[in-house]
Amino acid sequence: MLGSGLVVVILVAAIVMTLQFAHGARSAVPTHSPHTASGPATTATVDQTAVASTTASTTGTVTSGSGNGSAPTPTVGVQRNDVQVTQNQNFNPTCTNDSPVKWTVQLTNTGAMTVSWHVTLPLLPGQDRPWGTTSPSSGSLGPGQSGSFEMTGLDGLMPCGSSNTEKASVHLIYPAGSWQPDLPLTYFGVGPIPESHVVLTSGSLTNAEACPASGTAPAPFTFAIMNIGTAIGWTNISIKDRISETNLNLWANVASASYNPPQNPAITTGLTPNETETVTIAPLAGVLCDGTVYHMYLQINDQRMPSQTMTFTYTFG
Repeated sequence: MLGSGLVVVILVAAIVMTLQFAHGARSAVPTHSPHTASGPATTATVDQTAVASTTASTTGTVTSGSGNGSAPTPTVGVQRNDVQVTQNQNFNPTCTNDSPVKWTVQLTNTGAMTVSWHVTLPLLPGQDRPWGTTSPSSGSLGPGQSGSFEMTGLDGLMPCGSSNTEKASVHLIYPAGSWQPDLPLTYFGVGPIPESHVVLTSGSLTNAEACPASGTAPAPFTFAIMNIGTAIGWTNISIKDRISETNLNLWANVASASYNPPQNPAITTGLTPNETETVTIAPLAGVLCDGTVYHMYLQINDQRMPSQTMTFTYTFG
């Protein structure tokens, strides 16, 4: 009996070992059965930054996100450089005070696609109108074609110096799948900024005369001024002192004003560069002869520079 019992134990042990070996073999074989999540349904995600970087390498640019942690958004399509400004991308004439100014901008399409364009001009600060106009304002260019448009500065002075640059841009529209950045345009004058500079060439700023006979007017005073600057100086004479405490009329009149050389008929109150103006001031009867100082103010206005004022004084006694 003991021998048969031992045989049974050995057989059971062999069977257990065989079952363990088979289970281990099954565990080593990979399974392709899907795993079922026990939580909420999930969605597969893609690294958008990696996508943007990969796309940028083939499309040209990547624009930044909204600033709230979003990934950059790639620009759609292939960036091209087919259309170029071939005339007056930066229009820089000599500074003048003339307005308006006109010039022509030319575009050339060196590519194999038809491209549409239109010009955009920003609004003037604090106003609802742009600083200039274009004619035409839009168009299209076929492969290898050139085209142009005329730009006109509106009323106001030409911007002089790079710190006063007027800007515009040409927006380009390609067939789907391609794009090109806007073409910048600039406009400003170069060289010295025109300024008027008026000087006294005859007469005096300080004038004194003997007291006239009762009831008569003092003798007239004459002076001359000259514009030695490079821009028109617009002159204005003000005689605003009273004759007496009870007489509020002006104490003198402008008897005459003449120009040498004769001025442009279109300019009635301005001194052009190198022009001389001779002015005669005629005092009125009734001026006081007690040391009262009378004044005459000559103001010169420049379109770009602060006003210049000459003060003339007159005494009688």
